[in-house]
Amino acid sequence: MNKNRLVIFFSILLALNSLPSQAKESNLSGAFPNVISGARPLVFGSAFAGIYDDIDVLYSNPAAVSELYQLGVIASHTNLFNCEGLYYDSIGVLYSSLPAFLPKGLVFKRLGTKSIIKTDEKGSIIDLDSTYAENTCEFIFPYKLPHNFSLGITPKFLILQADKGASGFGLDAGLLNTSILEVGRYKLSGGVLLNNIYSSLGFEEGGKENLPKEIKTAIGLNSRRLNLYAGMSPAIGVLNLAGELNLSDFFSLRGGYENNDGESILRAGVGVKLLGTGINYAYENHPTLGDTHRVSISYTSDLRGDIYIPEVPLGSKIIVNNETYIESAEKKNITIKVLPGEYSVEVHDKEGVLKQMGPPQDKYHVYSKETVTVSVAPAYETYKEGMKLFEACEYEKALAKFKYTIKAAPQFADVWYQSGRTYEFLLMKTEAIEAYKKSLELKPKEYEFLNQVIKDIEGQD
Repeated sequence: MNKNRLVIFFSILLALNSLPSQAKESNLSGAFPNVISGARPLVFGSAFAGIYDDIDVLYSNPAAVSELYQLGVIASHTNLFNCEGLYYDSIGVLYSSLPAFLPKGLVFKRLGTKSIIKTDEKGSIIDLDSTYAENTCEFIFPYKLPHNFSLGITPKFLILQADKGASGFGLDAGLLNTSILEVGRYKLSGGVLLNNIYSSLGFEEGGKENLPKEIKTAIGLNSRRLNLYAGMSPAIGVLNLAGELNLSDFFSLRGGYENNDGESILRAGVGVKLLGTGINYAYENHPTLGDTHRVSISYTSDLRGDIYIPEVPLGSKIIVNNETYIESAEKKNITIKVLPGEYSVEVHDKEGVLKQMGPPQDKYHVYSKETVTVSVAPAYETYKEGMKLFEACEYEKALAKFKYTIKAAPQFADVWYQSGRTYEFLLMKTEAIEAYKKSLELKPKEYEFLNQVIKDIEGQD
């Protein structure tokens, strides 16, 4: 399956990069360039199209928003190239629990200048305090797809505040795969961002133009502590390389390099996150223009619930909803973040023997911001609890324990036999016969007498 994902993703990548570029098509005004917002995205450049782990993905690939399950807000301020009055500010809001027909993210960006001296055609000053601003309002619709793929669509509204004002509409789209291939503790991920696949900017004095189309592609190697990414925008000759080192769960260091049509740009950044509050700083050393400093502040609240499994045997495999969540447990107490819903949990020890989990139920219901504890105990312990209930004539409760034990240890012949006896007391003859046959199949000599028991039950009809 991983090979199939790899082939699919790179086929899409090659196909998109082979499309004819229209990056400079009819954009006469130069308005609304595809400048990425946010401090952390600045360090990564085009490579940020493959990132999917925090709220700042609102500023890049809309498909990545599908990987977030948060309520949050982020704000960013940039003094571009150290030019007084030249700024790029943005604010984004995320609410992952909204239904699919509503946007999960909303972003407002404003790129502009202050106090421009305005002159007429003869050069005479007519305004000492004119302003210019490009305002963009984006609505992000992310969707999960099979095999770790995600799709995102971002319609956006554009308003140009200037001497010759304009307004219009644009559309971005993104594709992401969070696990194309797994190599040990590392996951290979990739993303594609298409800016302005459709756009139309109409001017107040008449005339229209299209915004520059641009394709950004990224691929990355991710682990808990280290992320390495590469990205490119072929249409404008940009190559990005970036790395992020998470020294702890609270502190990160970042570095990035960009080759922009032969011009080298170095970037660095740092991030701190504590109690849901994140502060990120980025610095860009531009060789021809001035240096750029960018700061982002965010706050997020995780909307997921927790499945807590204490005392897990080291090396165990944990399966959630029939999919492997942890291949080999490295610690005894495991916390799994999940979306609100119903979950089955299985814990297999090193030898592959299924351990039993907590009370006899098929599903655990997990609510937002709540913790469900799943205890690990040998299947035999559950079987003994069932026997006590059976001896107390609490047959329905005993049967629930036996069913749970069968799920954990289907080769345990004794539990099949006791299930058959319980079914008999509950007057469930068909089920009793099936259980007896299973125990007879597993231990034909020990349970040979069940052949006659089965005949007797069948003769009662």
